[in-house]
This record gives sequence, structure tokens and C-alpha cells, in this order.
Amino acid sequence: MYDDEFELSTLPLAEAVAEAPPADLRAAVLAAAWGRREPGRPTTRPGRISSADAFERSVDDFYGLLASLGPEDGERHAHEDHGSVHDLVAHLTAVERLNQRWLDTEDEVELLPDHVAATRPTVEALAAVPFGEVVDQWHLAARGVVSAARDCPPSYPIVIHDIPGNVDVLLTLRIFELWAHAMDIAFATDRPLPVPDDERMLMMSSRLMRGVPGALLYRGAVVTGRTARFVLTGDAGGCYDVALDGGAVNGAEPDVTIIGDVVDVCRIAAGRLHPDGLDAVIEGDHELARLVLAHIDAFARD
Repeated sequence: MYDDEFELSTLPLAEAVAEAPPADLRAAVLAAAWGRREPGRPTTRPGRISSADAFERSVDDFYGLLASLGPEDGERHAHEDHGSVHDLVAHLTAVERLNQRWLDTEDEVELLPDHVAATRPTVEALAAVPFGEVVDQWHLAARGVVSAARDCPPSYPIVIHDIPGNVDVLLTLRIFELWAHAMDIAFATDRPLPVPDDERMLMMSSRLMRGVPGALLYRGAVVTGRTARFVLTGDAGGCYDVALDGGAVNGAEPDVTIIGDVVDVCRIAAGRLHPDGLDAVIEGDHELARLVLAHIDAFARD
């Protein structure tokens, strides 16, 4: 490695005078970087899109994946609860039909707290239907959701099984769900891991950060007066300070900083990556980081 004998002979001298960098150097560099860029705004600036546009893109991507499959792929096992690819698509067909009813302001839908149980009658009815026809029925229903979502006010209240929300919340949850099942099908059929475009990933990650306090509350994890800073890397990343009890961020140093890839953090939220599998840098309270990462999938619906 060192061809020059003189250079080699001076190494002990360099080691003798070397000093460790200041303990606060990394924090200072990060602070300077954040000072040059508004928190939450990625350097490459993917465009902002609405949840309706993002959902439509997800429908198109998912249909593209399904259209690439053959009848034999429909029989492959894809999901612990839903079984085969065929039955998974049948489940999603029921989900789309239910979503259309939720988006109809004149339809009174009974409370359906169990996401999987609500779809079983449709799955059973489609069990003997050829896979290609099930795909077509799903696509028709999904396009109906796109149309209904555009006609419905974004703030229109909807109880999404057991989650009070609105049209925007519903579409965000559905974008995560379609991505999660696209990953299931891709894995089952030996296809590459699908990743949404940067604009969708920015929308998904920013909505996720906004929902972290609610996810903790939903799971019964009480975290009072604590703050987490998420530094999400990648083209759709950003920096987000989150008051974990849902209050205001007071500007003080966060209790924990979690630095990780934006796609992988969203995969955790989708229930498709265990928190232990995240290649993350944790600064501060490691136990708090584990608690937060363990619950950010609280709203994932399979």
C-alpha cells in the first residue's frame, strides 16, 4: 500500500500527533446541512403530488405487475393470511369495492372493524374465477376508487375499519397497502422489489412522519414530552422533528435521532421490513428509537 519507504517511516509520527475529532463535530455538520435546507425538503426536490394522483399511479403500477403474470403465477403462495396471488387479488378487489362505498357520500356503510373479515365473502365468491378475470375485476374496481376519490372532498370523514380518518388518510393507507402487496407478489413470483417513484415516496414518507404520534397512541405506547428526529436519506428523503405525544416541537435537541433510508423506513411502516433489519444510525436514546420503530407500522392493513 505504501511504496515510498520515507512515507512509511513517517506513519508513527503522524499517529503520535493525531487527535480525535471534536465530539460535537458530527452534530455541527448536520446542523449546518439542515441550516442550508428546509427540514423535510429533499435536495433533489421531487414534485409534490396529491394523494389521489399518487393512488392512481399506484393502481397503474400494480396493474402493470399483475398484467405481467401468467395463470401459474396466480397459484403461487404470496401471503400468510390470504394465501395465493389469486386470492390476494380477490381480497384487494373486495377492498376496492368497499372503498368505493366509503367514498360515496350518500352510502351508509356499517362499521367493519376487521379488515380481512370484511373481504372474505368476495374472496370466496371469486375462488373459482380464472386469475385473469379476477385481475380485470380488481382493476375495474380500483379505477372506480380513483374516480370516486377525485369526486369526494379530501376532508370528507371516513372510518377506515377502526381508524377515524378522511379521504386523504384512506388513500395514503391504500398506497402503502398496494405497495406492500406488490412486494408480496414480486417476492412470490421472483420479480424485482417494486419501489414507488420519488414523488410518491416523498408523499408517503411525509404522511408517515405526520402520523407517528397517532401510531404510537393507537398501539397504546404513551410517550410524553419526547421528540424524535428522523433523517431520511435518499432522493425522496428529508429531516423531520416529531413530537411523539402529538404536541408541538419545542425546538430543543431531540431525545433521539434516527438516520435511515427513506424506502426502508417506509417498508417498516408497510409491514414488509422488521425494524431490526433497518440499516440505521441511532443517536441518543436507543430504547426510544426501538419503541418508535416498533410501532410505525400500526396503520398497515393487509
